[in-house]
Amino acid sequence: MAAAAAALLLAARRRASWACGSSSPALAAGRAVASGSSPALAAGRELASASGGAAAPPSLDALVDALRASGVLRSERVADAMRAVDRAEFVQTFAGVPGGVAYRDVPAPIACGQHADSPSTVARFLELLVAHVRPGARVLDVGSGVGYTTACLAWLASPGGGVLALEKQAKLVARCRAAIKASNRELLENGALDIRVVNAMAGAQAGPPPSGRSAVGGGRAQRGRRAPSRAAPPPAAADPPELAGAERFDAIHLGASVVDVPPRLVELLKQGGRLVLPLGAMHGAAPQVLVAVDKAPDGRVVRSEHGPIATRIAPLTAVADDTRPWAPRPLAGARPRPAVRCRSAPTPHFPASSEPAVVKAPGPAPPAAPGVTDYIAGPYGSGRLADSSTEEDEDVLEVPTLRHLLEPRPSPFALDNNSGGGFVGDRDKIRLHTVEFESTESSGATCATGENNTFDEDTCLVLPEWSIRSGPRKTIYFNPETVTAAIVTCGGLCPGLNDVVQNIVFTLTDYGVPEDQILGIRYGLRGFYEREDKPVTLTRRCVDGIHLKGGTMLGTSRGGANIKEIVRRIDLWGLDMVFVVGGNGGNAAANAIQQEVERQGVRCVVAGVPKSIDNDILLVDKCFGFDTAVEEAQRALLAAKVEASSGYKGLGIVKLMGRSSGFIAMQASMASGVVDVCLIPEVPFSLDKLKEHVKNVLDKKGHAVLCVAEGAGQDILAAGSSATDASGNAILADVGTWMRDEFKRHFKGEADVKYIDPSYIIRSIPTTSNDRIYCKVLGQGVVHGAFAGYTGFTVGLVNTHYVYLPIPVIIQAPRKVNPKGRRWNRLKTAINQPDL
Repeated sequence: MAAAAAALLLAARRRASWACGSSSPALAAGRAVASGSSPALAAGRELASASGGAAAPPSLDALVDALRASGVLRSERVADAMRAVDRAEFVQTFAGVPGGVAYRDVPAPIACGQHADSPSTVARFLELLVAHVRPGARVLDVGSGVGYTTACLAWLASPGGGVLALEKQAKLVARCRAAIKASNRELLENGALDIRVVNAMAGAQAGPPPSGRSAVGGGRAQRGRRAPSRAAPPPAAADPPELAGAERFDAIHLGASVVDVPPRLVELLKQGGRLVLPLGAMHGAAPQVLVAVDKAPDGRVVRSEHGPIATRIAPLTAVADDTRPWAPRPLAGARPRPAVRCRSAPTPHFPASSEPAVVKAPGPAPPAAPGVTDYIAGPYGSGRLADSSTEEDEDVLEVPTLRHLLEPRPSPFALDNNSGGGFVGDRDKIRLHTVEFESTESSGATCATGENNTFDEDTCLVLPEWSIRSGPRKTIYFNPETVTAAIVTCGGLCPGLNDVVQNIVFTLTDYGVPEDQILGIRYGLRGFYEREDKPVTLTRRCVDGIHLKGGTMLGTSRGGANIKEIVRRIDLWGLDMVFVVGGNGGNAAANAIQQEVERQGVRCVVAGVPKSIDNDILLVDKCFGFDTAVEEAQRALLAAKVEASSGYKGLGIVKLMGRSSGFIAMQASMASGVVDVCLIPEVPFSLDKLKEHVKNVLDKKGHAVLCVAEGAGQDILAAGSSATDASGNAILADVGTWMRDEFKRHFKGEADVKYIDPSYIIRSIPTTSNDRIYCKVLGQGVVHGAFAGYTGFTVGLVNTHYVYLPIPVIIQAPRKVNPKGRRWNRLKTAINQPDL
């Protein structure tokens, strides 16, 4: 894996892409640290021009063809392996990387502040190993990272062989498993790939470097230092169980850099086997080099070098907390890094005694360990001050920026310190992970291991530890007086659309954007290019009071949009900021606009505000308008209660919105306190069991109320149907009327069945007070993010804090009710609903 240096290379790639698609920055960086005569780098230059340009959409086949044309890729088997293992599943789908990076010759971000190696680097590793990794071969991969190279090796060793992959960071292992399940599930099912969370090098320290060189530190605290000499090496620790007494391997791949060849890995080679690894310090003038170590049939060890590596690969570490790079000798005098952000292989912990914990009386706090700050709670909130040593390699969900193209300037709010409230720092971050489960048996522990143990395998996302905090920055990157902005609302109606539009306009003008430079796009994305729907100018006066009305003053529409034409208009009108208020489809369109803007070199921020009446946006605690919809939905449920309780064996059926997610039905049922049965799309049911349960409720209470989400029961009603609407959503069968008719037939006049369908009423009303406040903060936050230079992001509430999220992450799948989660369980126990 390429580490922090790769982030700089990616930033360089973005700068290059804006300036007409120059060659790969990874290879350009390689030229700076290696001689221009290097064959590997010369081949890389050819590859950059073949695969790094922006003229043609990147693809897996185009990438492999470019690698072959450059001479980096020579073996047909390696080419087949790189075609069979889709790199996009490992670096793009899960990390929110802008589209196309997966198929370009650049490192790509994954997690834990790490980056996946560039395809040309992977190809060079595989080429050196392919002769030793034949079907039936036994392969060891140490420091497997996100697992792209690992999967290629497993493909080469199949059938009959396999790869034992050892990676100490549990988050990367979970990401690897999820990626391989999406890309090459058969490798896991046929045993060709065994991935384990193991600190493989904990026992690998085996004496001083054979070459006699000093070990050079590669961690943040040790940069540029050399380890002091020692009289004797520390005693070697035992191998992990996976390597203790293990059979020898035909091939070994080391995915992290070392300053000398680890003797223990050489011992694990079979005679005739080969070890391939990156050699060299993480920092320094000399480039890292690709090294092959061969164990001859007579036991002799032969080492050969195969040219410099264009990127820097992160060092191998021997400890679970990543405090220092692994080397034949330990480093001394280094300041440890602060709290671990990426969990490694867990260490067993046993309490000192079985006595209950004692709360200490207030008093002076003990001194904090170097580099570690305490988490503090007080009357105005809580938090922890970041340590200055954690600036690089932080495990943060990255958001693209245009800052490299813009000129920084003080915020207009800096004169009074933002009205005395201060500013948000660029390194302020919000934790994405708030729950640590004891085991997969814990309630709600779906996806805790990276594998979904319920019904939908596509909604397990392995994410970094932190996200970027939303809010005003002291430094901005646009001159407000010259900014031209546009606002567009997309998709179906939702309470709060007018509130968001209003507060975007208010915040833009607060920054100093002239009112005649704020455009409202009419009737969705089509308003960018439809001649009859001209944009309107949005002033403070024209948006004043619109929050008191439902719907959207701009109008909206569904359906596909001409992205290239939209970007042409963005360029023609000189727009600096485009704000897209929409759901999964609207944010997907915003992501497509962002990619096309970048491809064409148009300097414009594209930002989203997540809107969904179904509350089905990934990661976000709730979407604006959801609370309002739930409040209105209760009116229908209370009416059904009155109807049902007023008749003889009355049954009130209410159908609520919720195509693929049952949040409205679940939340309204819980809040109303009158529902006896709730049916949602996430939980299948048997009609016979449902009828039996309703009959039991009627016999016991004399009446019953049934709430059903519109997407429930579609497996019974619309089996085999593939019809879709203009937005690509499946056209649902009417489960409400079907259920009404089924119960009327079932009870044959012995029950009084009433059916209520509030339909669009719950989405076309003004917001309640909570939603109104939420919309204000979202409207302000998205403008703050745009002026901070961020792009391709959406703003939302995550774990009760406002954050910026890269759009590709939230549009991968709809958020759903967890059938094994606490919220659904609370409702079931509250209304005594059995499994149906």
